[in-house]
Amino acid sequence: MNEVWNLDPIYKGFDDPSFEADLSALKEKVAAFAAFTEKLGDTAALDGLRSGIAQEEKIQDTAMKLAGYASL
Repeated sequence: MNEVWNLDPIYKGFDDPSFEADLSALKEKVAAFAAFTEKLGDTAALDGLRSGIAQEEKIQDTAMKLAGYASL
């Protein structure tokens, strides 16, 4: 049994270009969500809800991957 953790499948380190790319993508997704919320009043309620949930899921996926790696 291998008793050494290998996090390489997630990121190879905090300086991994994939980590940096995901961090940048997270910042962009959060900014896009903020812009979306400012225009929410101009959107039909159901469409806004669907879009908001979809955007939140994308933010959550990226944030959980980054946070999970950092916590391990």
